[in-house]
Amino acid sequence: MVKVAIAGGTGGVGRTILEVLNASSDHQAYVLSRQPSSSYPNTLTVDYTNVSELTSTLETNQIHTVISAFAVAGNSLATSQLNLIEAAVQSKTVQRFIPSGYAIPYPKESLKVLPQLKDYFKAIEVLRASRLEWTIFVNGIFLDYFGSPALRSYLKPNVFVLDLANHVAAIPGDGNVPVTFTYTFDLARFMVAALDLPGWPEESRVVGDELTWNEFVDLAESVLGKA
Repeated sequence: MVKVAIAGGTGGVGRTILEVLNASSDHQAYVLSRQPSSSYPNTLTVDYTNVSELTSTLETNQIHTVISAFAVAGNSLATSQLNLIEAAVQSKTVQRFIPSGYAIPYPKESLKVLPQLKDYFKAIEVLRASRLEWTIFVNGIFLDYFGSPALRSYLKPNVFVLDLANHVAAIPGDGNVPVTFTYTFDLARFMVAALDLPGWPEESRVVGDELTWNEFVDLAESVLGKA
């Protein structure tokens, strides 16, 4: 049994990981939060701008593994995650770190169209140079966006490529390239299982299913009917 701290543990992905961790593991889960919370047991209130305070919190609670579930949008990766990595490195207890990713294996060229990914790549560089064992989870696109509300999920609704409610599709390219889709709860189960692995690769891939966008449209039409 180890103590695991989840940064962003009250958000969509983080909350899912927390729930699965509490339900299916002997590991003890903590939530790192900017605000105190009575809704989540073992919530540790932290100031992500204060590295020494973060380090003290991790050590005092004997945190062994840190899971970052910050969103790419905003400045969480630029400040909160990088400071959390530094605090984890400085602590005497943290041995493992999972940075926020939960998408595709972005190539460096993607910075040309997604400049906000610079902090995503910076985190990988810092972890690679550190003493910590780490892995980043790659899961493709979350299936939750296409199955809600029927599919249980903590993610906020988001419509892209396929608008199932309005029977509209905007297919990128020719629609024949296989795409990976993974349900958040399946991702969380694999992440929790990975806590018991003796070693971690730098990249952990989780694949729920693979199909092309054209195949997805055909599937949607078979269920919903053609517009």
